[in-house]
Amino acid sequence: MDIQKILDSFTYEESENQEGTFTPEHVRYDCTFEHDGKYFTCEYQVNPRYHKFPLDAKEILNCILSDCTGYEECKDIYDFLDNFGYGNSAKNMRKGAEIYERMQEQYQELHEWLNNGEYAELYDKSFEEEW
Repeated sequence: MDIQKILDSFTYEESENQEGTFTPEHVRYDCTFEHDGKYFTCEYQVNPRYHKFPLDAKEILNCILSDCTGYEECKDIYDFLDNFGYGNSAKNMRKGAEIYERMQEQYQELHEWLNNGEYAELYDKSFEEEW
C-alpha cells in the first residue's frame, strides 16, 4: 500500500453544517482521502485561533486511528462510558453514547475503505516519527 499516495490524496473544505461543534469558535471541515479508487470521508473540527493551516493529513489520520483504537479497546458501550469518564449523569451518558456511536460508525467506514492488512499497516506507520 502506498501510504504517501493516500496522504497526497487528502482534500478538505469547510463544512456547510457548522451546528453542534465542540465550541462556538470551532470550525468543522469535511476531509477526504482516496485509496484504490475508494474514498474515505470524515469530519474534523479545529479552533482556527489555535490551529495551524493547512490541515495536516497525518494529524487527521492519527486522530481517526486513535478514535478507532478507543472504540476497539472497549467491549461495549458501558465499558466505553466507564473508561472515558462519562459518569452517571444522564446528560453525560447521552453525550458519551453519541460519541461511541460516531466512533463505531467511523471504525466501520474505515474498515470498509481499507482491508485488515492495510488498516494494520497504516496504524503501525502512524506511530513512526517520520511517516
